[in-house]
Amino acid sequence: MIQTQLLQDLRLPTSTLPAPTLDRLPNQDTTADSSTLSEFAALAAQAFAEEPTEFDGLGDYLRRACHRDKLEPAEETALGRALRAGRRADGSFTPAARLAHDEFVERNLRLVVYFAKRFARSRDDLLDLISAGNLGLMTATQKFDPERGIRFSTFAAWDIHSQIVAEVRQRQRPVHLPRNLHEQLTAARRAEAELTQKLGREPTETEVSLELGWAPDHLTGLRRLTQAGVSLDAPPENDGGLTLADRLKDETATDPAHAAERSDRATFARALLDHLDGRERRILCLRHGIGTDHEWTLEEIGAALGVTRERVRQLEGIALQKLRTEAAARPAA
Repeated sequence: MIQTQLLQDLRLPTSTLPAPTLDRLPNQDTTADSSTLSEFAALAAQAFAEEPTEFDGLGDYLRRACHRDKLEPAEETALGRALRAGRRADGSFTPAARLAHDEFVERNLRLVVYFAKRFARSRDDLLDLISAGNLGLMTATQKFDPERGIRFSTFAAWDIHSQIVAEVRQRQRPVHLPRNLHEQLTAARRAEAELTQKLGREPTETEVSLELGWAPDHLTGLRRLTQAGVSLDAPPENDGGLTLADRLKDETATDPAHAAERSDRATFARALLDHLDGRERRILCLRHGIGTDHEWTLEEIGAALGVTRERVRQLEGIALQKLRTEAAARPAA
């Protein structure tokens, strides 16, 4: 009999799961008989068999699922009653109830394989989906009431299936959406399909919102969440060799050509200013706001240098003429 720690080990290590589509969601009754479950478990073990490793978690799990018989109705009732009788007020189990819980779970492992196999594309898929389905199986085991006269496979189908679908949907998106948003999106698609059939045309967002009792902007926001993400490093569709990140323009970035040109002009201007004496260079810098937070007036410069406004104007003219002569004598950078 499997113990609690072994049950926890059934949460197999997760791995990268490709984004599968959901077109394999079952529409019919998801209950399967014992022979069907055994067949699916055996097929899963064969379909995803790989070279043996030092420890094959998936192979060990599938062997457990295949080698334990499915519970008979009388056994389900007995274990279910023992489980409910041994539940404490805080939700924990007595040792006897824990053993019944463990037995209940292990005897129904093939049910998880049955649902996970519907979505798996590879061995890694099956590992991830079985791990999610185990959570649903344990949840259903704790909620199962044998007095209602329902077979456990029927009762647990929803919990297992919903956990697996949630895992698939989570890995389809870079950002995980809560389950309640998934349910709202499903309700919106269902209402849109019904209105399309009723009206004979595609309904507007307002009509769908009224049908569901939502605000129009709420439906608009939900539909934005369904937009597929695009990787900036995705390979190009053409032969250009440029990714999307290479083709996107940063409007706030400085043009490298313009930056180089401004740098050359600044170097050329500094070289010209070096041919002026200190007072002439200071006057031109202050007049044109070079190295200051504003352009100084003639009066402000005269007060700083201790000369008149007219003298500052004369010195500025002399400095500018020197710059013109020097600039004409050398090529621009």
